[in-house]
Amino acid sequence: MFNFKDGLRRAFGGASGNSGKPANNLNDEQRKKLMNSTVLSSPSESMRAAWQLAKPYFTRSEEKRKAKVMLAMVLGLTIGQVYMDVKLSNWGNGFYKTLQQAGNVLEKPETTEVKAQIEQLKDKTTRQLFEFLGLAGIFLALAITKVKINQKLQLNWRQWMTNQYASNWIDGDHKTYYRMLGDGSAADNPDQRISEDIARFTGSTLGLGTGFLRSSLSLPSFTYILWDIAGPAFVAGAAGYAVASTYLAHKIGKPLIKLNQDQQKYEADFRYGLVNVRNNTESIALQDGEAVERDILKHLFGPVVSNQNRIINKNMQMTALSAVVNQTANVAPYIIMLPQFFGRKMDLGDFFQGASAFGQVQGDLSWFFNAYTDLADWKSVTNRLTGFSASMQKHNGTAASMKPSAPNAG
Repeated sequence: MFNFKDGLRRAFGGASGNSGKPANNLNDEQRKKLMNSTVLSSPSESMRAAWQLAKPYFTRSEEKRKAKVMLAMVLGLTIGQVYMDVKLSNWGNGFYKTLQQAGNVLEKPETTEVKAQIEQLKDKTTRQLFEFLGLAGIFLALAITKVKINQKLQLNWRQWMTNQYASNWIDGDHKTYYRMLGDGSAADNPDQRISEDIARFTGSTLGLGTGFLRSSLSLPSFTYILWDIAGPAFVAGAAGYAVASTYLAHKIGKPLIKLNQDQQKYEADFRYGLVNVRNNTESIALQDGEAVERDILKHLFGPVVSNQNRIINKNMQMTALSAVVNQTANVAPYIIMLPQFFGRKMDLGDFFQGASAFGQVQGDLSWFFNAYTDLADWKSVTNRLTGFSASMQKHNGTAASMKPSAPNAG
């Protein structure tokens, strides 16, 4: 007789009628713990776990030398981009100063001397524009090269990790895939971890890592510029603004870490349920189990929708906070520095470079705020891969005496 319990067992990878102890015999709390076998509570734990996941490729793999070279190139190109940011900022200061000089000259009565000054300023702005094209070209070349090498490194890293995880999971000596099924670990969707989580981990680790490096290098450079132009009070204002916005982002966005992790699990459970329907079409048809299968899929899809609604609400709050912070940051430096400009304590070039430096310092200090959603997703992926690795190591480290039991006749 086809029943709902048999369908749930099949949807979560259990065998109907198996004499072993399938995961579905566990209560909800036990199953939840198995499916979230590792929960990293602090940033330091997440960093250590991420390093343990990344270290084998860069220190022990057959591609380690190539990987280190490519990583060094990505880091070098990131440093180059920061250098070009500073060069472009200084160019902007000089260009606006030239425009201010031109404006002052154009207000004077037209004389031979004034005409000569105008021609000199025209030539100067022309040279500055060509200088900008050169700087922009170099910046573009650095950006394109970095994207190419970064994505190639990500692909190589993902390929190596995928091969390692797949080999350890489908282990002929220890029957790891079977052992994980026996204690409920397989319910945490190893297919998703290998096919999706590894790709997201490698991409997010490289993306967030280079982003943090760029902000860390950019911060002292533009802090010096802002300090030199506007003074320490402006630097303190940018820092205070960034700290406050980051604190608010953490308070509002912290639940996203768990919500994203749960969403990955629910999506994979639903997808796995669909796959099991496809793999058991004959038995479903023979036993007229269509209605039960629809109920099972509805049961699996319910958490997908409810959890996604919670994510939508959190994302809405984060978007509102981000809009307020970013829009305020765009106009704040102009409001702060206008009194100095009208008081003739700074010229047009310093005014615009100071405003740009304020925004850059505030943005660098707000890196955690701007990257909070990505960090939450990265942390949830790191949790899942760490738990999957721990489960495989547990079963690979036991004696290979356990063999799959023959299915019950019936």
